[in-house]
Amino acid sequence: MLRKLLLLLTISLCLVAPIGNAQVFEDKKQGFSIDVPEKWKIESQVTQFAFFNNEKKDKVFTIYFFPPYPGARTLVDDYLWLTQFADAMIQGTRATVVEPAKLSKVAGQPAIINTLAVTRRDGTKTRTLLATFWYNNQICHVISAAKKNEYDDALPIFQEMLNSLRFDPPTAYDWGEIGTAKQKNKEYDKAIEAFHNANKLDSKQTQYLADIAYTYSEMGEYDKAIVEITKAIELKPKEAFYYTERLYAYVKKKDGQAALHDANKAIELAPKDAHSYAGRGNAYALLGQYTEAIQDFQQQIELKGKLSESYFNLAQCYELLGNKEEAMRYYKKTKTYSDISEHVAAKVNSRINNNWESLKDWI
Repeated sequence: MLRKLLLLLTISLCLVAPIGNAQVFEDKKQGFSIDVPEKWKIESQVTQFAFFNNEKKDKVFTIYFFPPYPGARTLVDDYLWLTQFADAMIQGTRATVVEPAKLSKVAGQPAIINTLAVTRRDGTKTRTLLATFWYNNQICHVISAAKKNEYDDALPIFQEMLNSLRFDPPTAYDWGEIGTAKQKNKEYDKAIEAFHNANKLDSKQTQYLADIAYTYSEMGEYDKAIVEITKAIELKPKEAFYYTERLYAYVKKKDGQAALHDANKAIELAPKDAHSYAGRGNAYALLGQYTEAIQDFQQQIELKGKLSESYFNLAQCYELLGNKEEAMRYYKKTKTYSDISEHVAAKVNSRINNNWESLKDWI
C-alpha cells in the first residue's frame, strides 16, 4: 500500500489549465461524487480512486478511504488522529513539509491540509498537496503532486477537484453541525434528533452523546441526560468532561452523593479544571458539608472559573453556616455581574434587601 502511495505521490505533472468542461464521477459504495476534467481516465477500486489525463499518468488526483476507526473519539481526538495520519503519510514518503499544516474543510468535513516537497528517484523535485479528513468514522486522504516549478500552475485544477468533492447523504459531522445550530436556537427536540442521526452514522464519536446529554439537561430532562452521558463515559472512561457533565445532572436532581463521586473522578482526571471544583463544591453543599464546599469554590476562583457563579455559591455557603456578614460580602460581589440568571438575581436582591427568610433552598 505504502509503495503504491509513494509511486503516486512522486508522479510528475505537466502544466495544467483550470477545469473547463468536466465529467462527474460517482461511486455509490463510498457515496461520493467528484468533477473530473473531460477525457481524463479513471481507475477505481473499493477504497482507492485515481483520476489521470493519460496512460503515463502525467496528471493525477487520488482519493483513499481508510477502514473505520474502531475506538471511541472526542472532537479533539478527531483532529489528533487526522494529524497523526497525515504525519505517518509524510514520514512514509520521506517528504519535507513546505508549509505548516492548515485547518480547513473538505466536502464540509474538518480537514488538515499539508503542502510537501518530495524528490523522485530520478531526482525530479515535486510539490505535493495532501488533504486529510473524516468522512463519518473513516479517515480519507486526497493526494496530488506536480513538478516544483509547475506547482503554482497545477494547483488550480487540484483545488477545483477538491472543492467539487461531494458526499451524497449528510455525514455525521453535518448532522452534528445541524444539531448545534438547533441547540443554539433552543429547538431542543430537533437538536436531539440531529445528534442521534450523527451518532448512528459515527457511533464512536462520543461528543454526539455528550451533545445529546447537554441538550436534555437544557430541557430539564436530567434522567435522560444521565443515560446519554453514561454511554459516553463507557466508551471514553478517561474523559474528565463527561464526568463533569453527569455530575451537574446529579446536582440538579439533588443527588449530592452521586455528584460527589463524579466530581472526584473528574478532578482525578483533570486536576486543573475549574468546572470540576465547582461541581464538587455543589455536591458538598447538597450534602451539608459547607466548609469543604467553600474550599472548592475558592479553588474554582484560583483556576479562573466563572466568578459570578463562584461568588454566589460562596455567599450561599456562608449564609448556611450562619455567617451573614461574609455571605453579604459575596452576594454584593455577585450583583456586580450581568451574567447571572433570574433565579440567582432574585436571591441576591432578596439578601441585599435584608430578607433572609425567602429562597432558602440551594440554587
